[in-house]
Amino acid sequence: VMNLNVMTVGNPNWRARAHPLMQHVNVQSPGVQAWLLTKENAALVMNLLRARTDVREVQHVDLIMHNGQTKKLASTRGRNYVLNIKHSPANWPPYEPETGEIQEGYQLEISPLLSVDGRTLDCVINAKIDQVDKFVPVEMDLPLPNAQVHRTKIEVPQLVSWRLNERFRWPSDMVLLLSCGVVASPERSQSMMPLLNLSSITGTTAGRADALMFIQFRGRASDTMTQTPLVPQVSTRVTAPNRGRY
Repeated sequence: VMNLNVMTVGNPNWRARAHPLMQHVNVQSPGVQAWLLTKENAALVMNLLRARTDVREVQHVDLIMHNGQTKKLASTRGRNYVLNIKHSPANWPPYEPETGEIQEGYQLEISPLLSVDGRTLDCVINAKIDQVDKFVPVEMDLPLPNAQVHRTKIEVPQLVSWRLNERFRWPSDMVLLLSCGVVASPERSQSMMPLLNLSSITGTTAGRADALMFIQFRGRASDTMTQTPLVPQVSTRVTAPNRGRY
């Protein structure tokens, strides 16, 4: 059983208080930081984060996984925009918009492999975040049969993307914490009143956050499974088979 907790923090200054509780781990991916924590220290760091007003818990789930296989999680939504202007099959109007769609959100793949003695965990993590920063309008003047001009516009998407594909190994009794840096937020809330967006005035960028991922091994799933015997067991005890799951 793997426990996955994904959080976003608006300001990365949380490291100042949490640093004494974390053990730094080398990471090859640029911009990514990793730490190891005892389960007790991980609980302290989570409580520290939940007490902040700029923290949002995006995902918190227990995953029952087969050893060595891949589990996929995704949370995406489509964003429509005017991709192109094309001739209309009808005579009027002479042009019609052609729409496109961009999938915005995050996709996560986890492939864990527990050692034979159960003390070490290898895990390949593949994460992708795609976010539409904004749609840039482009004005277009298209000719009409009467020598006039039809004015319209298309939209060019300005995207913010982030990728991670790396293998980590750590003791199974500890918690791995990953920080993706201040990147596109995996899941941002939409303003109910878009006209009151003050980001251009305050200088802050909407949809940016320090994305954090806590990964914890919770033990073999077979250890928590019970079987009700069909007949009373006198001298032997039947336990659930392992089946390569944890």
